[in-house]
Amino acid sequence: MVPRSLVIFGVCIPLALLLGYVMANPFSSRNILLVGAVMMVITLPLWMRWHHELLLLSWNSMLVAFFLPGQQPFWVPAALISLFFSVLNYTMDKEREMVRVPSLTRPLLCLGAVLLATALATGGLIGQALGSDLWGARRYFTTFGAIIGFYALMMVRLPPARAQLLVGLFFASTLVAAMSDFIYMLGPRFYVLYHFFNPELAGLQATTQDYLNRLTGVSLAANALVLWMLVRHGAGGVLDLSHPIRLGAFWGLVALSMLGGFRSTVVLFIMLFVFLFYFEGLFRTRVFPALVMVGILGTVLLFAFSERLPLSVQRSISFLPIRMDPKARVDAASTTDWRLQMWKAVWPEVPKHLLLGRGYAFSGTDYYLTQMAVTQEHLPAYESTLINGNYHNGWLTVVIPFGLPGLAAFLWFVAAGFKVLRANYRYGPSNYRNLNTFLLAYYLSRLIFYLVAYGQFDLDLSTFTGTLALSISLNGGVCRPAGSGEPARRPAAKPVVRPGRWLDPNIGLIRPRM
Repeated sequence: MVPRSLVIFGVCIPLALLLGYVMANPFSSRNILLVGAVMMVITLPLWMRWHHELLLLSWNSMLVAFFLPGQQPFWVPAALISLFFSVLNYTMDKEREMVRVPSLTRPLLCLGAVLLATALATGGLIGQALGSDLWGARRYFTTFGAIIGFYALMMVRLPPARAQLLVGLFFASTLVAAMSDFIYMLGPRFYVLYHFFNPELAGLQATTQDYLNRLTGVSLAANALVLWMLVRHGAGGVLDLSHPIRLGAFWGLVALSMLGGFRSTVVLFIMLFVFLFYFEGLFRTRVFPALVMVGILGTVLLFAFSERLPLSVQRSISFLPIRMDPKARVDAASTTDWRLQMWKAVWPEVPKHLLLGRGYAFSGTDYYLTQMAVTQEHLPAYESTLINGNYHNGWLTVVIPFGLPGLAAFLWFVAAGFKVLRANYRYGPSNYRNLNTFLLAYYLSRLIFYLVAYGQFDLDLSTFTGTLALSISLNGGVCRPAGSGEPARRPAAKPVVRPGRWLDPNIGLIRPRM
């Protein structure tokens, strides 16, 4: 028999030589794919054991899958891998019941069919990274990934002992976004790290460092910690005056999240807090008067010291009638005017795409030439945006790319999702009360903001599908009221080990006994 050490050396030495040769030119497309394939094989045992947890951690992390064409978000391949192992699990154990939520599956499959039909009709599935002259294929893969990720997340029940931890990490994983700002601060020598971290997050820091210095990554990271604290303690817990350190840390993170200069951060926070107060019943407790007093005091201090705040923070609260630096107010007003002008220009295009949307595909040459014309001030600033389809409006980013069929399927899905979250909030297990409350409040705040203020379909779809799938995974399906003819909640399916088989505790698969 061949010694095990010789087998290991026989595999590792050629692999090391191959990787050493590849690293001589590590950033070519072929070599990146090869390195990605090797890393996938090496980490396969980790994916087999922790695929669901890794998907939860990567969903909001904004990491980049550098080894894939088009630099997809890391959660897209993670969703494919997790779905594969979940299906394999159910296939190996035929007595294991699969979680089914037809009220969400039907609209989501309908939405996926509309996306696929539009992509095939407009020629947008083959993007620039695969040799096409058209751009925009990355958005298709992101939207399809959001649909696939929904099934991958919901198919595995969260273990009760770690449910709160995993839900908190699902939102707190955005903390990684701060790396994009830190890499830019460190200088060009560290820019190679942008193969792993999203470089787009540092774009505003690079363009506004001379006057506003907007830190998008730091803002997202602080916002992630705010969400984590709300998941762990709820609105009533973070405002508990008996825990002053927790209360101070919470408001400090809220202030830190405004360094990105986004008014949406403040608006979303207010909406989320209002929903949490309502669903937690805090309006009828002594916490509400205390919060009103703190709000009045904070407003007075804000009016008194608003001009001394960092310019990025002033921009975040520029919608309030307070005194501030003209630079912050003018910069915020210019983006508002830019969006209004763009919506006015794009509105006549809506009737042309009601039946068949224009899709995500667009000419890279036209986009480049338009950007050059905008830079030289021959065209308005929004012209390049009209080409790439980033309309900064939730309705337009669905209607124009996918027409009325896409809009109908999307509205059907989000309405059904609200009913699912409301059912889990009302009838879910008592020990998950805070988690279900937060998921419902978070979903409603993001949905209303998407429909009323700002939205980008290819980016926000994963927010809705991820939140809904997390609720289903947490509760084991859709909870029903007691006495309705169905169990109040679906119990976690336990593997049944039949004679002649054994349960592998590492990967949770039923294997035949050798």
